[in-house]
Amino acid sequence: MLMKFLTIQLLLKVVLTTLFFAIGFNQANAQFEQKLTINGSGAVAIPEITNENTNYSIGIGAEGGLQYNFNRHFSSIANARFFYHFGTPEYPDAYFQNIGIGVGLKANILPSKKVNPYVFAEANINLLWEEDWVSYNEPYPRDRNGNFIFEELIENSGFSIGGLGGAGIDFKLNDNLALFVQSGAYYIYWNTSVNIYSQAGVRINLLKSKTL
Repeated sequence: MLMKFLTIQLLLKVVLTTLFFAIGFNQANAQFEQKLTINGSGAVAIPEITNENTNYSIGIGAEGGLQYNFNRHFSSIANARFFYHFGTPEYPDAYFQNIGIGVGLKANILPSKKVNPYVFAEANINLLWEEDWVSYNEPYPRDRNGNFIFEELIENSGFSIGGLGGAGIDFKLNDNLALFVQSGAYYIYWNTSVNIYSQAGVRINLLKSKTL
């Protein structure tokens, strides 16, 4: 009888110990979430939507950056990018290129879903180069041969602040990998231009951490 009682007590201890560790393990897993994410994407830019007389055509680019997730809803973002606008058929020598670095915030709308819409905004700094044709209302100035000219190709470069804001969608493939598409308005103060800047890329979770 004593042995039977001791055996039942031992079994109860084993069961309770197993349940304790199982519950603790599940809670510990629930407290861990992705904290640091690396992003990489390709980009397409439609130039100067507020300027009907632009000599630039569609642009292409690439971008990479980091995303730190404060929680499931809010993240800070830091990105570096390069994009290049080609000239139009009428002005094939024209071009515009930008190296930019931006920091901002991202807000998830449905963070627990496989398809997660979000909005984002960033402030950025931009290093710019361009060649563009300038037209004159009168035949001025003269060229090197003394002829009057009505337009000329100028080279210019500059440094400017700017901003990018828009919306996107994350498509979560698993806990460590997601695809995304996003689009927004890219404003550059230097030439007061507004580009439509669209991206498609991948997010890879690098680090997990306990939530606070």
